[in-house]
Amino acid sequence: MLSAFITTSVNAEELINTTIYHPAYAPGETLQMEMVLQNPVKDPQTKDITLTKDNVKVAITPFIRKIEEDRFFLFFNFPLTMQEGPYILAIRNIPFIVNNTLKEISHTDLITITKEPHIISVFPGIIDLRSS
Repeated sequence: MLSAFITTSVNAEELINTTIYHPAYAPGETLQMEMVLQNPVKDPQTKDITLTKDNVKVAITPFIRKIEEDRFFLFFNFPLTMQEGPYILAIRNIPFIVNNTLKEISHTDLITITKEPHIISVFPGIIDLRSS
């Protein structure tokens, strides 16, 4: 008897995809990011979002809004006291089933803070016009 097993290899890049709408921000601006997750075991929570500079956590208050199945919108205001430079925005430890095994996958994006004055800051970063 011949049995065939099909195994698939899944990369983290395939499970978490993000779109950031602006490459650089000034202190006080609102970050807006779309997250598309491929069948997560559970939806991302605000505790899963971190912002760091040189491995030091920056205090932020992220908000996540589910747009549709497996599609989310993340937004938060950058603190006014932020220093210029590169920052790492991370989505951490999102559970997925990969090859029949529960795995926690993380994803990072590079964000740049500049001291150039911003033109507008919108909060909340999303307005839901759907009727409830």
